[in-house]
Amino acid sequence: VFQGLLAVFFNLGDGDYNLTLPHHRVDNGDWHQVELDRYGKEFTLRLDGGGGRREVTASPGRSQEIIIDQSAVMIGSSLPSHGHNRSFLGTSDD
Repeated sequence: VFQGLLAVFFNLGDGDYNLTLPHHRVDNGDWHQVELDRYGKEFTLRLDGGGGRREVTASPGRSQEIIIDQSAVMIGSSLPSHGHNRSFLGTSDD
């Protein structure tokens, strides 16, 4: 969740990219179903089943190798500043 919108930030080896679903806020106190699919360099982000403005797909860059720094993986939050992170209030559930 970035500025109230559903977003994913990633690096496939040729730079930092992000994919944001711009038309639906998810900081409204409601439960939402989120789905992220990746095939090669194509990412699809879906909210509440997807379709129409609840889904966005992008294929940025040229590389396909995802590099994961396990110490930097965050779900439902953002990078902490000054050692504190207060940007996410809620629950994540699989």
